[in-house]
Amino acid sequence: MEDSNKSGNENYKLLLDKLKLDIKTTIAPAKGSETYLAALKSEILETPDPDIRAFVSLISSGRRRKPRKLFIVAAGQMAFSSILLFMGLVLIFPTFFYYANPEVILNYFGSYIVSVPPDSIESTVILAVDFIISVIMLLSAFQIIRFASDNMKEAGLTVTDAN
Repeated sequence: MEDSNKSGNENYKLLLDKLKLDIKTTIAPAKGSETYLAALKSEILETPDPDIRAFVSLISSGRRRKPRKLFIVAAGQMAFSSILLFMGLVLIFPTFFYYANPEVILNYFGSYIVSVPPDSIESTVILAVDFIISVIMLLSAFQIIRFASDNMKEAGLTVTDAN
């Protein structure tokens, strides 16, 4: 009985050695080519095969999060991204529609600010800073939506075709 166990261990070690060799052979072209890297990701990481998904899950670092927690995180990310999206749009629209009159933007943020002449350097700086902040908020919102999508996908909540 111990001999069969020893033989099984040796066979398993041979399988592991072959797997390591196959991994090295597969990763070498993927290091230098985006096409091969994309193919590797789609065939291994995004495969519907449950055995390969179990293997990837087994060897991936970090602990596996529960789908419920992933869904809660994704919902929070969606809420935060909607706030950023709204704030970014609110900030960017005055920049586009009232670009010749920075007083409107300043009054928009509060009546405590003294009016700035429209042709001054300060007005240009205010418009530029407003535009930059709004673009950063919008880009951040879209990135957070992407993270939320990844969390939803990891939780097993994906959209499939209705057909």
